[in-house]
Amino acid sequence: MAIGGVRLESLAWETSSPRQIPDVLPQRLLRPQSPAGSPAAAMEETLTQRRRCDQCKGPANEGKLGPPGSSFVGRWYCHICWRRMVHKIPSLSKPASAESGEIEAKAVPLPGHLLPSDFSFLPPSERRLCRDCHLPAPLGLALQSAAGSRGDVDVAVAAQSCEEEPDWVCPMCFLRCPRAPDPHQDLARTDFGFEGLQQVMLLRAAAWAARRSEPEPSSKNSGPPAKIGDQPWAHGCIDVLWDAGGRNAAALARALHDEFGAFLRFAELHDEPAVREMLARHPEVPREEVVRERGLSALLPGGIYINGCEVNPKVLFYELKYLLTVAPPDPLELARVEVDVMARLSALRQQWRPKHAEDCRWWKSSEVFAVISRSLAEHKSCIIDGFLQPEEVAALQDTACQLRSGEHLERGIVEQRHGDRSFFGEECDNQGDFLNIADQPNKWTVQGDHRIWIKDTDARAQKLRLLTSALDDLVTSMRRDKSVDPQTASRLRRISFRENTMVACYHGKSRGRYMKHCDTGRKAVLTAIIYLNSDWQPDHGGHLRLFQETSKCPTRVRCDVAPVANRLLLFWATDECPHEVLAARSDRFAMTTWFLDGRQHLGSGGQSGLQNLLNNANVVESQSDDEAVECGKIDEQLRPDAVPGHCAVDSELLRKQR
Repeated sequence: MAIGGVRLESLAWETSSPRQIPDVLPQRLLRPQSPAGSPAAAMEETLTQRRRCDQCKGPANEGKLGPPGSSFVGRWYCHICWRRMVHKIPSLSKPASAESGEIEAKAVPLPGHLLPSDFSFLPPSERRLCRDCHLPAPLGLALQSAAGSRGDVDVAVAAQSCEEEPDWVCPMCFLRCPRAPDPHQDLARTDFGFEGLQQVMLLRAAAWAARRSEPEPSSKNSGPPAKIGDQPWAHGCIDVLWDAGGRNAAALARALHDEFGAFLRFAELHDEPAVREMLARHPEVPREEVVRERGLSALLPGGIYINGCEVNPKVLFYELKYLLTVAPPDPLELARVEVDVMARLSALRQQWRPKHAEDCRWWKSSEVFAVISRSLAEHKSCIIDGFLQPEEVAALQDTACQLRSGEHLERGIVEQRHGDRSFFGEECDNQGDFLNIADQPNKWTVQGDHRIWIKDTDARAQKLRLLTSALDDLVTSMRRDKSVDPQTASRLRRISFRENTMVACYHGKSRGRYMKHCDTGRKAVLTAIIYLNSDWQPDHGGHLRLFQETSKCPTRVRCDVAPVANRLLLFWATDECPHEVLAARSDRFAMTTWFLDGRQHLGSGGQSGLQNLLNNANVVESQSDDEAVECGKIDEQLRPDAVPGHCAVDSELLRKQR
């Protein structure tokens, strides 16, 4: 019985965990490799040279000896063949009798199984034509088998095919050649090991689940998912540059072509015209970063590149999963938001007339509060255009630009080193450089913002009070107004503090973005973002993408919010509102503040929670201290016995802080 791709898929599917490719990149996705030059790496190399699997005759630096009392005793098997036998996946051998229940081990060379590193160059005098495309192929692979090793090949036929004259296949024809080795088998034998094939199975499962609007399967009662095939794809093709001279690169390229060929375009490193054509579609990507010896790189439609995939393909796997599973927003829900919320607010803004000279808040009316609160209750978010006066927006824009020009903004991944919110892991776990530590332009990154946290009283941002006072006014007015939706009003009454404002810039040259996440870790009630980007165009990117809540359909987009100037975005800081910042092609400025639930901070943080509030938060302004105490129950939560070692923090402290 031949080595069938389906059987190897079954093994990969049964031994994979659905948590290997979550919505947020894990810290360790693939098996780490020993550093080059280390004693462990030297030992691995020695074992690789000495040990060969008794079953497949391939390198077996990881494996086991057959157990005593079985037909495998004294034989060394690689970890793949060993797992195959443990899970009773048939190999190129005859099944054992029903009495033994074992598979008889018969060492038969795999027909045509040549590792991708067997690509070789021919001198001009020996140039051959590719058997498939009939073009000169100075670089190619000599296949020993006309039938191939992709399964369903009888051993006798395979042995006969090994005696035939080798045929010559160029790298591009190798990707789709049915006579070439099984792509799953080669992928499982790369340096990132069997886990690579496991993740291909997980990608299949995630794509099919998204297509049916179902959660990813948590159990494996059935066989492995089928190939994706004609899965809908509306993102543009991903370009892949690979070197046939690299074993890992060639195996990964062929597996990608076999699974996702409809969405990918390939160019081999030694095909200079194809390489130039591919790079011409991405003029801002530096050639030296993606055209790499023995490497594999991917170029995304937005001009972002991923390199080093031949060593750590987890970033490429993550991006493929995202593009395969993300679902467009419901057009009916978008239409309702446009008509019931945005169009209604626009009409109310145009109808508004100030009652006196100091009256500059068009949104301070029961009608507006009703629309905003209903949107927060039904859609979990609300977009308010024209929130501030034009001169106020201009002052905030100047503040943001001055903070940037004064080099006060710090990279987000650097700023997080000083706190306890290192969401995406430490630099030591930066496999594949998904943090883009060197901040290289156009390189894929999990987090590309530059930021600073600013207090209301900071001398570097004296105009910041224009924003924070307006936001405080909006929140306190809504929780008092009788026309506000009861559900929204109840949630707003939990607000007692406002965190210091985060001023952020996403650089266009580095395609700044921020991966999908929720704001749950901040113990906040509401997130408020004001955008400061004049003359913003759709092709500038940088949209904030809101998803449906995690418990329903986490890959379904709720809406994409363009970061146009003077637009305020409100959404709940819970798992109801997963969101991300898409890659920006132009510098994108925003100011974000979180309205906090003081009781959550004190209930779970103790002394540290109180200290964090005193150092990094501001009391939300209201017309009276009695109202603040009534809505937030601040004095009850901050009684002396609630936080040992601290004096009472009551309404008198609130008055002093104001």
